[in-house]
Amino acid sequence: MRFWQRFPPLNRGYSVQRTTQKIALVAALGLGAALPAHSQSADLTVKGTIRPTACTMTLGNNGEVDHGNIFFGRLSETAPTELDTKEVPLAVNCSGPTRFALGFADNRAGTAHAPGNDQFGLGEVDGTKIGAYQVEFANESFTGDGSRIDSIQTSSDNGETWKSHVTATASTESLLGFADSTEAGPAPLEQLAGAIRVKTSIAPSNTLPVADSVPLDGSATLELKYL
Repeated sequence: MRFWQRFPPLNRGYSVQRTTQKIALVAALGLGAALPAHSQSADLTVKGTIRPTACTMTLGNNGEVDHGNIFFGRLSETAPTELDTKEVPLAVNCSGPTRFALGFADNRAGTAHAPGNDQFGLGEVDGTKIGAYQVEFANESFTGDGSRIDSIQTSSDNGETWKSHVTATASTESLLGFADSTEAGPAPLEQLAGAIRVKTSIAPSNTLPVADSVPLDGSATLELKYL
């Protein structure tokens, strides 16, 4: 499976000014000397945010998790089969202390064999769901500016409120951040380093096609969002 990341534009960091300008563009259409002129208007809106700091995010191994060959006889016929947990290094480097969080999108949405917005799909073969995977964050696996992260923060209301966890699972319906104390809300960090845990499960073998090789085709996007 491959994780793709989407980087924000270069104007990032804390918001110091937000300006909106509207310009009315009026075009007069001459329809002849004997006819009155008619006008049309359209609004042009210019928006932007000036940010003093910028961050870059990288995933190790190009964001790829490879489980290799999984033999059909190893799979349970009636229950999901859990594969070995894989770790993927994650690093965020900012030009100055910055509050940020991670958002998640499942590029194979609707193909997970298990319910829940923390279950990411592995694709389908002939309409059959292959399995699912979860992306786990543990405070013991991350450091912020050289010190161990105290808590993983999650928000289901776009950053309005936060909950603290020792371990949290990525969800398409929430943001995830990192704190250097047990207080709610992500801390401003300059450097974050650690590894995410990818936990993959395969659907019961009695639901899978057996005639051909079945590829695992998971894909998710991690997006760094400034707070």
